[in-house]
Amino acid sequence: ADTTNTVDCVRILNEPGDGDYTAGAQDISLFELVPGEPEVPYAAALLFDQSDSVNTTDPTDGRIFAGKEFLGNVGAADQVVLGAFANDGVDNLALIPDQPLTIYGDFTSDGSSFFDELDTFPSTASGDTPFYPALDEMIGYVSANAPDNPADLRKAVVVFTDAVDTA
Repeated sequence: ADTTNTVDCVRILNEPGDGDYTAGAQDISLFELVPGEPEVPYAAALLFDQSDSVNTTDPTDGRIFAGKEFLGNVGAADQVVLGAFANDGVDNLALIPDQPLTIYGDFTSDGSSFFDELDTFPSTASGDTPFYPALDEMIGYVSANAPDNPADLRKAVVVFTDAVDTA
């Protein structure tokens, strides 16, 4: 069968078509959960590239699906916040409210409360990619606004981008 223009598990940017994902190890026991440390709550900022380039590099909006999957599984003790980055470019204007970074709401344990914002992302990808300025700003936001309790709270910024900083 011709699979040239189908979407499988692995997208190949510089070659036509997509590729299938195959696990390297076929022994199912290698995929079992390994007991470890007790779960420690986290505060995570999801940061989405909303520049024009994602219209080409993520035509199926896989980043939005992945973001919803992550946000829909936030634990009761965990906290999340959503952000998007873009800025006005030479050829087109950014469509997010604040540049280079828009932060939607505050930290919350209700990750699904950001689904409405995520649903607007396919129609608002435009402008250039200020990856590093937006990342620096989001790291500062997480440091200043993530909950202080518990003391061992883990903090992270999860970025969905095509990694082309054009600003």
